[in-house]
Amino acid sequence: GNMIVGCQVFGKRAGRAAAELSKNQRKTPAPDASSLETVRKIGDPQGKYLPTQIKAQIQHLMSTHYLIVKNELGLTKLIQGIEELTKQTTADGFALHSPADLWHALECRNMLQTALVMAKAALSRKESRGSHFRDDVTESKPEFERMISFQLRGHELKQKTIKS
Repeated sequence: GNMIVGCQVFGKRAGRAAAELSKNQRKTPAPDASSLETVRKIGDPQGKYLPTQIKAQIQHLMSTHYLIVKNELGLTKLIQGIEELTKQTTADGFALHSPADLWHALECRNMLQTALVMAKAALSRKESRGSHFRDDVTESKPEFERMISFQLRGHELKQKTIKS
C-alpha cells in the first residue's frame, strides 16, 4: 500500500544512518536470564489472549490511526490502544497451544513495541515532512530536520533526538 513508497524512499537513508549510529554504540550483550524468562512467561495454555486476536487488534489500530493522514488525537488514541494491549497481554498472557502459537505471541510482542515506537515518533514530530503528513501541522519546520531515536531499556522506552 501507501507505506511501501515511504519504505522504499527512506529505507536506504534510514539504513545508512542506523549503520553509522551503531558504530558508536556498545555491543549488545547476549540475552540474559531475564530475557529468556520473558520468552518462557509470554504465555501458556491458560493465557487469556490468542495471538491472532491481538494481531488483528494491532492491525486495526494501525490502519485506523497510522496511515497517510495522521494527527495528534489519532496518534494519542493509537498510543493508548497499544499500551493497553501491552498491559493486558503482559498481565494475562497469551494462550499457547502449539509451538506456532509461541512464535505468533513473540511476533505480537514485537508488533506492539514497533507500533508504539512509530506512534511516539510521529507524535513527537510536530510537522509534515515527506510521507509523514499530519493534518494538524501541515508545514515542514527547519527545527525538525533531525532523526528521532528510541531505545528500549528494560521495560522503558527512551527517546533521543539526533541532529542531522
